[in-house]
Amino acid sequence: MRQNHVYLVDTYHFVVETEVRWDMPSSTPDSASRRRTAVRSLAADVGGLAASRPAPTGRAATAPAPPVAAEHGRTAWLADLGVLGVAVVWGSTYVAMQWSGRFISVPAFLFLRFAMGASTIVVLAPRAWRGLTRQEMSIGALFGCLLFGILYLETLGVRHTLASNAGFLISLSVILVPLIERTFLRARIARVTYPLTLVSLAGCALLTLDRGFTVRGGDLIILGAALIRAVQIVLFSSQSKGRDISLLRVTGVELWVVACGGLLVSLFRPGRSVHEATHLPGEAWLVIAYLGVAGTAFAFLTQLYAARASSPTRVGLMMSTEPFFAAVFAVVLLSENLGPTQLTGGGLVLLSAYLGRWADARRLASRPESPAAAPVPPEGATRRGPLRRSYGTDPRT
Repeated sequence: MRQNHVYLVDTYHFVVETEVRWDMPSSTPDSASRRRTAVRSLAADVGGLAASRPAPTGRAATAPAPPVAAEHGRTAWLADLGVLGVAVVWGSTYVAMQWSGRFISVPAFLFLRFAMGASTIVVLAPRAWRGLTRQEMSIGALFGCLLFGILYLETLGVRHTLASNAGFLISLSVILVPLIERTFLRARIARVTYPLTLVSLAGCALLTLDRGFTVRGGDLIILGAALIRAVQIVLFSSQSKGRDISLLRVTGVELWVVACGGLLVSLFRPGRSVHEATHLPGEAWLVIAYLGVAGTAFAFLTQLYAARASSPTRVGLMMSTEPFFAAVFAVVLLSENLGPTQLTGGGLVLLSAYLGRWADARRLASRPESPAAAPVPPEGATRRGPLRRSYGTDPRT
């Protein structure tokens, strides 16, 4: 039996997928015994069972020891607090990106921020890079290019709209993911996704039309970033399925691709870029370092830990609070005035994203895909299929 757990996380998106494979050659004499042992082992791994062998006939299985359960509960709560911290940090990034636009162009900003973030991950996990494969390089390069497009549009758009608007509008990608899966991959989605999409679009209209029928150019740019983000999440999930890859290495390659993309675009105007880098005020360097270390490296490593210590559903729901914190920081630090129309629109977008995650997680949990109850594949057969998948804001990357 071969068991493969793949955790897909990038700087702005969170995807968790678990895939299990059986490879049982028919020539093995004790294959039936091996299958039974493999299924019991898989059940213990997925369900968190403490017992490694079945209970005697007529006796109930022994429940896990309370200290172990208590320890798991503490670990899950620590993971939740860490993910909530990521949501707070990402909520503040919209204000930071808008403020930094006074001193530095978009490509130079992306180069400095992601070079710092990628370097931090390399320093914290130097040994993980020794096994970098060509497959991980190609996957990281492909999705790094998509991530560069998302972040370029997002950084540019937030400079031409309200930071609170950007935080709400980018969460539209949560609703777009299942729609893209349904349209291009013929995947089944929760029925409530369709009315939630209409609610989300109504919220976007209220956000972007707060001045009557005048739409800010930055709002349209952020909507473009949300669309590319949703496409990236779907592609990342499908392209990485069943592959033996290292999440740490793939994401590290992604971050370096974004940094190199910012550097290459900056070279179109080298004089301006050099002048900006050499004349940045000290507080601007602090903001860029904060975004690189806390908003990139810390966010990635925290989500990686949470993927193992908590559940993808809980992580996704915690990340749904990011637009709320974006609005709070925009009001407190930038003195943005959110009128009743914007508050209503932002609330509709946030509510639709939250309910969309909840409905998708409930649909996936209702599938009869428990490996312990599944029939044993026939001799020589191979079974492949995702057991659980959940999307959340912000990554993917």
